[in-house]
Amino acid sequence: MSFIKFKQQPESELSIQLNAVPVPKTTDKYNAETIAKQQMEIAKVEARGKDLFQPNPTKTSMQQGKKLYQSTMLYSRNLSVEDLIPLMTSSELTLKVSAIRGGTSTCMELTSGKLADLIQEEADEKGDKVTKVELPDNANHNMYVAIKKYRGKHYIQKVDYEVDKEVDQKLHL
Repeated sequence: MSFIKFKQQPESELSIQLNAVPVPKTTDKYNAETIAKQQMEIAKVEARGKDLFQPNPTKTSMQQGKKLYQSTMLYSRNLSVEDLIPLMTSSELTLKVSAIRGGTSTCMELTSGKLADLIQEEADEKGDKVTKVELPDNANHNMYVAIKKYRGKHYIQKVDYEVDKEVDQKLHL
């Protein structure tokens, strides 16, 4: 019998979380009826997605001067991207992807259009299709959302967050 020790990556205090939220618009575009409908649809989407909308802890590594936070748990296959897209578009919803750390967070938007484009892409050698989600005019923070095809449908597998080392240190203050 042999024992193999693997170098473990350190756990981090950062978690990744997805949330279904209304598509951002100016306040004059909202009315009580629309808000009530969206809140009901958000509850339905999050109930169907189960762990997809729960905080996912991360582990860290350094790559080329950037800190990479990788989600430690793969998401379950409860809500396919093909089923999620029509739910989002019919209720004017989008996904908020957040990297949450001790009271602060970095949030980015993952639209139904970006998910639809991702489905059409070719898978990499591991069978993943990955899209980069980024802030406009900001190369300091990026998130990578990976989906995988299973029994004819695509499911969100994981989300990783990449940030410049210097920026990451400032965010931990």
